[in-house]
Amino acid sequence: MAGRFVRLVQSLLWGVVLLAVFGATAYLSFNLFVRRGAMTVPELAGLTAEEASRLLADQGLLFRAAEPSGRWNAEVAEGRVIETRPRAGGFVKRGSAVEVVLSLGVRQASVPNLAGKAMSAAQLTVQSEGLVLGDTLSIASSAGEPGTIVGQDPPPGASVPAGTRIDLLVALDAPVDTFVMPD
Repeated sequence: MAGRFVRLVQSLLWGVVLLAVFGATAYLSFNLFVRRGAMTVPELAGLTAEEASRLLADQGLLFRAAEPSGRWNAEVAEGRVIETRPRAGGFVKRGSAVEVVLSLGVRQASVPNLAGKAMSAAQLTVQSEGLVLGDTLSIASSAGEPGTIVGQDPPPGASVPAGTRIDLLVALDAPVDTFVMPD
């Protein structure tokens, strides 16, 4: 009985030793062959395309501009990096390309000419251009039909950041000239 117990313990020890050798071999193989050349993506946010390309080249990585060519961003200046794919801190193989998204800067919009349009049409036109309807004032004017736009600020054709408020002047009926006559 004691002999069987000793053989069982020896078999278990050999199994543990084989398992340990297998685990160590697998770990070393993974680190030497699979992860060889793996490196982290550097932080590129805020750098120019040239600076980002140089930094990636110094680390053995390739620069690739994202498609489409960029993204509108009010916080990051035009031509600077917004994000990378894979993200900063992610792992890539040496020689891999890192896709870089560049800022197109603040999106600009052209102010449309709203003179003579009805209020509802003007509102739709302003929104379709990426602008916002601002204050609306009514004035007595013979410059246009009642209920139409007779003035705006900023003026038509101006280039402004998207989301800018457009203030409007809407025509009312012009007052009929009245005179007070003494009795």
